[in-house]
Amino acid sequence: LDSLLQERVKTILMMKLPKVLRCGSCGSGPKLLSMLAMTGSFMLVELIVGNMTNSMALVADSFHMLSDVIALIIAYVSIRMSPKKWRKNTYGWARAEVVGALVNAVFLFALCFSISVEAIKRFLVIEQIEDPQLIMIVGGVGLAINLIG
Repeated sequence: LDSLLQERVKTILMMKLPKVLRCGSCGSGPKLLSMLAMTGSFMLVELIVGNMTNSMALVADSFHMLSDVIALIIAYVSIRMSPKKWRKNTYGWARAEVVGALVNAVFLFALCFSISVEAIKRFLVIEQIEDPQLIMIVGGVGLAINLIG
């Protein structure tokens, strides 16, 4: 049974998309937009389920996905704005990626601080977690989306 499952997983991973779904000359723009849609929509799911079930882990992961959404938006905008070659100016829109990375790093630092404060509060005042199975399912799907991205 285990070898059959491994064979099925290998078959699914080796499948090629039909020509209709592939785009060799599209560049990375459509890929970024599809990951942006997937990550953004699931960020909302994790935030809602995390607040419903009182799960700090899901809420923290939803904000982590928000940082991923910000990074994807910055990457998409910088791809659209940055030209392929710069002849005379070395600053300006050519450095959009660096500024975007700085903004994302500051956001992640603030997120780590707020998660730490919330964790300390949870140690002091223990709260009951509701529906742990739903938390595991949503967390597993969130992990799969992070692995895809």
